[in-house]
Amino acid sequence: MTGFARLALTACWQCAAGGIARADDVLKAKIGVLRLSSSAPVFIAQDKGYFREAGLDIELKFFDAAQPIAVATTSGDVDFGITAFTAGLYNLAGKGTLKVIGGMSREKAGYPLIGYFASNNAYAAGLKTPKDLAGKRVAVTQVGSSFHYSLGLLADKYGFKLADGKSAAAAIAVERCRCAEGRDRRCRAVAGLDRAHADGSDGAKLLGWVGDETPWQLGAVFASPKTLANGALVTKLLARWSAPTANITT
Repeated sequence: MTGFARLALTACWQCAAGGIARADDVLKAKIGVLRLSSSAPVFIAQDKGYFREAGLDIELKFFDAAQPIAVATTSGDVDFGITAFTAGLYNLAGKGTLKVIGGMSREKAGYPLIGYFASNNAYAAGLKTPKDLAGKRVAVTQVGSSFHYSLGLLADKYGFKLADGKSAAAAIAVERCRCAEGRDRRCRAVAGLDRAHADGSDGAKLLGWVGDETPWQLGAVFASPKTLANGALVTKLLARWSAPTANITT
């Protein structure tokens, strides 16, 4: 019995030691994301335990807009950003402080993601399609955001311009969308996928989808050069994050 007990204790010690080693091998990372359907692969990988299975301890840090994620990735507040392309991201990447390492969601015909919305009054006055936005004021989360860029693509398609401030006869006037801050629920000219408000019950009518009008690569995975120096972390993250996308198209 003494020999058996000694053997059992040895086995337990080895298991404990193995557990400690595995804990030491876990790689930690913070990911900056938005609470939008475009971030679905990240949420699925987290909820299904894909990150954990790969030896990753992932903390999701939520932001209210995409541009601050690029800034936070550069400063080191988060290790990776997984969100839409923005003017801020392009600016930082141009300076070498960010690098794009993978694709994220994209706008594609037949796969609704970002929509064009109009108030019921504007709809009744003739704003029926995205093409009718010329000469109208449009609200977006931020100037330089993916919503802003989507409007720029639409303007190029139909031959009109973007303008700041008050509406011009042949321009889309871009304004900050205060509904993102919870202060004005009427500004739904451009917003994320939100079918619940597309029937006019909340003062808005759906005009169409960005993917049907102007398909484009909406977002990406990006990191700072410092984070990219950790090859094991980057490899594991990309391998496990991409797993849910095999059966998801956003």
